[in-house]
Amino acid sequence: MEIKRVSKKAKIETAWYDDLCSLYQRTKISSVRNLLWEQVKNIVYARVHEFIRKKKPYLRKDKDLSQKLFQESFFIFVKATEIWDKKRKTKFLTFLGDILDQEILNIIRLDNYHRTRDRKIEDKLRREILDEPYTFSDEGSQEKTSILEELRFLFENFNFSSQLDRDIVSTMIYGKTGDWVRLQRKSKLSVSKFNKRRQEVIGKLRIYIKEKSSQKVLDVIKEILDER
Repeated sequence: MEIKRVSKKAKIETAWYDDLCSLYQRTKISSVRNLLWEQVKNIVYARVHEFIRKKKPYLRKDKDLSQKLFQESFFIFVKATEIWDKKRKTKFLTFLGDILDQEILNIIRLDNYHRTRDRKIEDKLRREILDEPYTFSDEGSQEKTSILEELRFLFENFNFSSQLDRDIVSTMIYGKTGDWVRLQRKSKLSVSKFNKRRQEVIGKLRIYIKEKSSQKVLDVIKEILDER
């Protein structure tokens, strides 16, 4: 008998979440949604903890991203309250759990993408634009983030004289092994003329970066940008 009573109580509690979400969808009263959040937030946080522990244990060492996941969990909850459909016979808590797993994974993938892109930009900057290595003081420092963000802005706003110049810059920043050969063939230029064009674009970039960079960035990279 006791097992049945517990089971019945669990169903009542689940129905309460469903009813509260349905009420919010009908009224769009934020206080109703906030009340639902207060009821489920500990469940949500526990789900994030479980996701990290079981599926992405390496995130325990990444405090910034872990914190971001917990912060974003509220917005994932908000999204779930907007798109949950009671007619599909899926309990709100079940639906919320599925959405959390999907969105958390998307956040992690996007974060990995940006980190990979930043590493590529930094590597391309050092090897192909600045012509020699430069080491930032701390991989996770605000200095590096600020510099990379400004350089990204500069690259995106560079005045390209042709689509080929745009492709050259894009390949320098984001390209992979073999992309230069494909771009040279696409340009229909000879190897020597293509390399000359590439060096001209790199030279223009050096001048452009020196002219358009903030003083903060110039203070960090001016010795590298200067002609030797």
